[in-house]
Amino acid sequence: MFGKDQSDWKDALKHPPAKALAKLREFFDRSTNNKRIEAMVGIGRLAADGKQEAQFIISEMRGGDFSERLLALHSCHGSRDGGHMLAAVADKSETIRAVARRLITIYGSDDETVEAFALLPRCARKSFLRQLRLRKRVEPLDRILAELASSDVQDFRSYLPYGSEDFVRKHWAPVEGDTSAMDWERLARNRREYASERLLQLLSTLDSFEPRSIWIANSVLALLAKNRVDATMNVVNEMLRVCSLNQIRLKEVVRAFPVAVAKICEASDDRANIDFYDAFDKLDSDLLIEIMRRYPPRHGIVKILSRLPVSTRRVVYESLAAAWRSDYQGMIDDGILEQMPADIREREAVTHLAMDSLLTNPQLRMKYVPFLPFDKVKEFVRAPVSDPSPELRGVAWSALIGAVRFNKNEIAYVLEELKKKKREQDPVRQVIAQSLSMLPPSVFKEAQLADLSQLVKDALESRDLSSTTTYYFEVLILQLVPFYPAWASECLALFWRERGRASVPDFEVRINDQEAITMEPAIAAVLKQWTKKEYEFAAVTTARLFGRRLKVMKQIIVMLEDIVLNSHNFEYADDAFEVLKNHAHSSLAELVPRMLKKDASWGTQPAVVDYLLKYRQDLLTPYLGQVAHRGRFSSGKRAVVPRLSNGLSRLSSEQLKIYAKSLNAMANDKDSHGYEKAFAVTYLSKIPSCPIHYLSQFIENPKFETYERHLAFTELSRLDEGQGVPILLKALSDPDQAYAAIYTLRTSLMKMAGEQAFEILDNVSSKQITVEKEVVRLLGDIRYEPALQKVFKLANAELHRDVRVAVVGALWRNLDRSESWEILSKLIDDEEEAVAFAVIRTPSERLNSKGQRLLVGLLLRGLKHDAIRVRMKTLERLGFSPVNDSEMELLGGVIDSLSSESQDECRMASRAILQLYGHTALSAFPKAALAVVAKRRNILTFVEQLETALISQRSKLAAATFATISALEADPLTLSLRARLAIASMPWGELTQWLEEMEAKQLLHPDLQLEIGNRLTRTQRRDVSGLEELELALAKSDSESLRRIALYALVAQSGTYRGWTEDRFERLEAFRNDRSPFIAEVAQFTLPAEEEALKAARR
Repeated sequence: MFGKDQSDWKDALKHPPAKALAKLREFFDRSTNNKRIEAMVGIGRLAADGKQEAQFIISEMRGGDFSERLLALHSCHGSRDGGHMLAAVADKSETIRAVARRLITIYGSDDETVEAFALLPRCARKSFLRQLRLRKRVEPLDRILAELASSDVQDFRSYLPYGSEDFVRKHWAPVEGDTSAMDWERLARNRREYASERLLQLLSTLDSFEPRSIWIANSVLALLAKNRVDATMNVVNEMLRVCSLNQIRLKEVVRAFPVAVAKICEASDDRANIDFYDAFDKLDSDLLIEIMRRYPPRHGIVKILSRLPVSTRRVVYESLAAAWRSDYQGMIDDGILEQMPADIREREAVTHLAMDSLLTNPQLRMKYVPFLPFDKVKEFVRAPVSDPSPELRGVAWSALIGAVRFNKNEIAYVLEELKKKKREQDPVRQVIAQSLSMLPPSVFKEAQLADLSQLVKDALESRDLSSTTTYYFEVLILQLVPFYPAWASECLALFWRERGRASVPDFEVRINDQEAITMEPAIAAVLKQWTKKEYEFAAVTTARLFGRRLKVMKQIIVMLEDIVLNSHNFEYADDAFEVLKNHAHSSLAELVPRMLKKDASWGTQPAVVDYLLKYRQDLLTPYLGQVAHRGRFSSGKRAVVPRLSNGLSRLSSEQLKIYAKSLNAMANDKDSHGYEKAFAVTYLSKIPSCPIHYLSQFIENPKFETYERHLAFTELSRLDEGQGVPILLKALSDPDQAYAAIYTLRTSLMKMAGEQAFEILDNVSSKQITVEKEVVRLLGDIRYEPALQKVFKLANAELHRDVRVAVVGALWRNLDRSESWEILSKLIDDEEEAVAFAVIRTPSERLNSKGQRLLVGLLLRGLKHDAIRVRMKTLERLGFSPVNDSEMELLGGVIDSLSSESQDECRMASRAILQLYGHTALSAFPKAALAVVAKRRNILTFVEQLETALISQRSKLAAATFATISALEADPLTLSLRARLAIASMPWGELTQWLEEMEAKQLLHPDLQLEIGNRLTRTQRRDVSGLEELELALAKSDSESLRRIALYALVAQSGTYRGWTEDRFERLEAFRNDRSPFIAEVAQFTLPAEEEALKAARR
C-alpha cells in the first residue's frame, strides 16, 4: 500500500485495446487524481495523433460511470476534441457539464462555442460568457449576443457588456432605457471608458433629480473610482447638478480622488457622509484644515498626524489646537502632542503642568512630562519614582522612559536608573516593560544590550512576575530581532525556558523568514528540551506562534513530525499535525504515509482525511468507513465514516461506491441515532452518481423520522446527476409530501429548459396553498411564454390570498408586458392588505419612462387606499425607494397623509415628500405646509423632518424653505417654527436681517430668544464660520434681545472641532461686561474648560 509504484500509464498502452483499458483502470485505482488526469491528457494527445488504442480507451470511458466520463473529458486537454466537449455539455452530471463548459471556452472553435451556448440552461449562461470574456474570445461572444438580441432580449441586455468594444457601442444605446443598475455595473466592469461616456450622456439629459438615473450613477461610480477612470469626477459634477452631495456615494471616490472631492466638500453647504481618514495626508494644509473642521476625523487623529509632514503638523496645530482642547476638557491629548514639533511639545507641556485642574491628578499630569527638556523631566520625576504609591511610580517611570523618544541619547541613563530598581513590584515593572516596548527600536544601541539582558534576568528572578509583564518584555525583544538577532534569540530562549511558555501571539507578522532562520537554533533547543520532558503542549503551541515562518524552520518541523509520530498523547499529536498542515504543508508528502503505516487510526482524523482527499487519494480507500482501525485515535470497535464534502470527484469509481455503502450502512444501523442518519443523508447527496435507492429509502421507508424525510427531500434536488427529480415529482401528488417537495424542486427546475420545466409545473395537480403559490412563482421565474400566459390566466381566477401574492411576484420579472400592469392595477385594490403590500413593492430599477408612469399610477392608488396600513406601506416605499414623479401626481395623496390624525402616517408622509420633491420643493413644500398648518402636531412633524433634511441637502432645499417660511407667515403663532427653519436654511447675512426685522416688529419674545439660542448652539450647518458675521452684526445692536442672540452665536462658534480661541474669549469677556444683566448673567456663567488652559499659558 505504501510502496512507491513504478508502473506507468504508458505501460498499459502496450497491450491490445481491451486489455489496455483494463490495465489502465487498475492504474487509476492505485493512483492519485493528479496522475489520473496527467495520464488522460497524454492519452488525449495520442488520440489526436491518430493512435487507435488511445481513441478506443477514450470512447469506452465516455460511456462509463461518472469517474470514467470525467477522466475521459480531461483527455480533451490533449486531444482538443470539440465533439467530445460538446457532448459533455449535455451530460447528466452537473460536475461534468461544468468542466465541459470551461473546456469549450478554452479549446472549442467559434462554431462549437456558439453551439455549446445554445445547449446551456439559463442559470449557466452568465458564467460561460464571463469565461469567454476573460479569455478574450471576442468572435464567439459577439455571435452569441447577436443571436440573443433576437431570441431573448432580457438576457441580451444583461449580457451585452461582455461583448467586444465595437459590439457594445453599437447595441447599448437602443436598450439603455430598459437596463438595470446591475447591467450598468457589468458595463462598468467590462467597458469602463464607454460606461463613463454613456453615464455622462444620461446625466446631461436630466433637468432635475431622477431616482433611477441617480441610482444607476451611484452603482457605477464606485467601480469607476476603484479603477481610477479619469471621467469619475466629471460624473460627480454632473450628479451635483441635480442632487445634493449627500445623495452621492463618495466612499470609493474620496480614496481615488481625494483632492477633488475635498474641494467639492469645501465649496458645498451640504453635509455628506464621508470619511476622509485615508485622504487627509493627500491634501494641502489649507484644504486639510478646512476639511478637518467640516468633517472631523471619526477616529485615529494621532495616526493621521503621523502621516503628515512636520511642517504641516505645525500649521494644523496652530489652526486646530483650540478645537482639540474643546474635545478634551481644556487639555490636548498627549498622543496629539507627541506628533508635534519640539517647541510646541515643550510649550504645551508647560501649559498643561501649570493648570490647576491637573494638580490633583498626578497620573494624568505625568502624561505631559515627557515633552519637557530631559533635564526637567529628570527633576520632575525624581520624587515620584520613589513614591510609596505604585500607581504614581509607574506613571513616573513611564514619563521618564517616554522622554527617551525625544532624547534618544539618554537611554543609557534610563537603563542605569532601572537597574537600581531590581526589586520593584510587578505592576510597576509591567509599566516599565510596556514603556520600553513602545520606544523605537533604533533607540537601543549595542552598548545597551548588556543592561537590557540584566533587566530581563532581574525580571525572571522576581517572584511576582506576571504573564502580562512577560508579554511586554517579549515584544521589546522581538522588536530588536532585525538589529540584534543573536542577542534577541538568546533572550527569548531564556524567557521561554524559565517561564515554560511564549506570550506573544503574532510572531509571524513581527519577523520575516530570514530572521526566523536566525532565531531557530536557540528556539529549537528550548522546544526540544520541552519535548524530551513530555511538555509537548507548550512545544506545539509555541511552534504555532511562528505561523507562516515555520516553513523555513527545519529543526522545528522535524520536532513536530516526531511529536506526530511518537507522542503518547493523541491530542498533542493531532495539534502538531494541524500546525504542519497549515504552515509547513510540503512536509506532509513524506510524513502522511509514515503516519498511516505506523498507526492506521490516523486515517480517522478529519485533518488527515482532508489531506488524503486532496492529495493522496491512492491512500484513502481503507478509511472510507468499511474497516475499523485501532490505535491512538480509535478503539477499533466501530468503523468511522469520514466527512467528505468538497472534492469527491477526485475519487475513483470504486472509492465512491465504498463511501456510499458506508453511509448507507450507517443510516440503516439499528443503533444509529437521528444525527447519524442526518449525516448519512447529507453526505450521500454529495456523491456523484449516488445510487438513488440509498436516498429514496428515507422517503419511502416509514422507519425514518419526519425530519430525516424532509432533509432527504432537500438533498434530492442537489444530486449531481438530477436523479432525484422523478422522486420529487412523484411526491407532488402526495398531500403529505407535496409542500416539502415543491420547494426543493426549484433548484432542478431552474436548470432545465423552459419547455421542460413548464411541462412539469403544468401537470402539478396539488391544491395545497403552499404548492400552488410556489408553482406560480416558478411559472414566472422560468421565463417561458406559455408559463407566463398561464400566470395571466390564473390571475383572473378565484385564488387564495397567498397565491395572489405569488402572482404579483411572478409578474415582477415581466413588467414589460401590458397584461402585467392590468393585473397589478386590479390587485392594488385587493381586499387583502398583504396583496396590496406586494403590489406596492413592485421594483422600479428596470422600468423605462412608460413603466415609471404606470408605477406612479399604482402608488397613487395605494396612497388613496382605505386601509391605513396600505397607505403607510406606500409612504414607506416612497420614502426609501422613491420613483420619478416629475408631474407631481402623487403630491395630493402625500399631502392627504400628511394631514392624517395618525402621527406615524404623518411622519412617513413628511419623509416621502422630502424624498419625492426635493427637486420641485419650491412649490411642493409651501403647499404641504399650508395644508397642515392648522394641525399643530402635523406641522411640527413636517418642520422637524425638513430641518433634518436641510443638514444634508441645504443647497437644494434652501429656496423651498424660504418659500415655506413665507407661507407660514399667514399664521402668527408659527413664529418659533419659522425661526427654526430660518436658522437651518438662511445665509447668515440674511438671517441677521430677518432677526432685525423680527425685533423691529417686537416679535423676539424671551421664549423665542431661548429657542433661537438652542438652535444656534446645536446647529450642524457646514458654514459655521459665518456665525461670526452674525455675532458681530448683532453685538453692535442697541437691542438686548439681539445682543443675547449674538452671545448664543459666539458660543455656537466654539462647537465641534472649533473650540475657544483667544479672540473668542475676548469677545466673551465683552459680553460678561455688558450693561444689561439680561446678557451679562448668561455670559458670566458660560465657563469653557479651555479658559483655564489659556490662563495657564499666560502664566
